[in-house]
Amino acid sequence: MHSQASAQVAQTLFDAFNAHDLDRLEALTSDGFLGIGPDSPDLRMGRRGGRAWAAAYFTGFPDSKWTKERIFGQDTAFVLQVIYTGTHTGAFEGAETVPPTNRTVTVPATFVGIARDGKIEDLRGYWDRLLVLRQLGLFPNDEWKRQAAPLALERTRS
Repeated sequence: MHSQASAQVAQTLFDAFNAHDLDRLEALTSDGFLGIGPDSPDLRMGRRGGRAWAAAYFTGFPDSKWTKERIFGQDTAFVLQVIYTGTHTGAFEGAETVPPTNRTVTVPATFVGIARDGKIEDLRGYWDRLLVLRQLGLFPNDEWKRQAAPLALERTRS
């Protein structure tokens, strides 16, 4: 697979996510698919794992949308950079179940993937989970300071 083919897989992933097309997302993943992101308590494995990940977003954030920033492809690898937006109106089951907050989140995200024969084998998602929790009102903006201060003080004593 050359760069253009891996970039096309990333474009198809982008299009399928924005269409909320779980069947197309599942078909895009290989039988041995492996995926992980900041909201995943464990690896998402197999075609059903990728589908379950997307379904959790579509349930918790029914208006989930990616705005494409850029796509890169190199050999079998691709990078998809997006801005994710969604309004949290349903229960979201990521690392833990979060009841609806009715708040909107906007967060930059980057997905790094490996695709062979038009199928995604490996997909790693990277985004600022703390930013998401803050936007949902689940983590106060100054809470990190209260938690970090004792650690910083402890380090200066040792």
